Parts: sequence; C-alpha cells; structure tokens
Amino acid sequence: MFTKLVAVLSIVALFSQTVAGQDRNGILRGMVVGEHNHSIDGASISRLRAADKVLVKAAIPDEGKYMFEKLAVGKYRITISAVGLASYISEVVDVATANASISLPNVTLKTAGKTLATVQVTSTRPLIENKIDKTVVNVEAAVTNAGT
Repeated sequence: MFTKLVAVLSIVALFSQTVAGQDRNGILRGMVVGEHNHSIDGASISRLRAADKVLVKAAIPDEGKYMFEKLAVGKYRITISAVGLASYISEVVDVATANASISLPNVTLKTAGKTLATVQVTSTRPLIENKIDKTVVNVEAAVTNAGT
C-alpha cells in the first residue's frame, strides 16, 4: 500500500514539474549603450514584476548585452543602472505567451550630472600604538580628554 502511494506521488510530482517547465520558456533580451553608442560593461540590470516591483532576477552583462531566459507569462519592468550614468526604468513589458522571444530596443544611458565638489578625510590617532620597539600611548586620543 505504501509503495503504491509513493509511486503515485512520484508520478504526480514528475508530471507537475514537466508542466511547470513548459510555462517558462520566454526570452527577453536587449543591449545597453552609452551616449556615443559604445557598449556599457558592468551595468546592473534587474527584471522586476510590474505589479509590485519585486526583484525577479538581476544580471551584469558582458559588452552591454543582456538576456533573461525561462520567463514565465507575466508583465515585467527592466531597470538598468551603472556607476556615473543615469538610471533607466522601462515601460511594462508583457510576456503574453510561454514561448515569447522579445527583443527590446537599445537603451542609451546618459552621463549623470552629479559630481562631488570636495572630499574631506579626517582621522584621529589610536589611543595605543604598538611599534616594533615600544608602545606609544597617545594622550590626546583618550576619552577623558574629550571637550564639551
């Protein structure tokens, strides 16, 4: 009796995985380029569900080309970001059929207008420094010397 139950459950599980695998054959591809039509390496590309903007998958493409495989039927958005460039959020992309192959137009990322004016780095000496031949106690780093 138990072996029959295990056999039936195994067949049901195998069948459900086969059916579920058939629903995920969509492909979504595209390319990211810069302002002068050069490919952008190292851009972060994310596929989000359109309904709730939950991250489904992320990729970092080579030579600006990206591809999301095994897509389930649904609606998605693509977000693209790279260091020093403005971010991009696509319109909703509808994967209507399980075997859809969708090629998106090239996305051109423009240079971000934000630059740092100045950077100031400050540091304090540690209270105790261990040198090769001696131990140095820096009194000015002591907590009791903190002013108000």
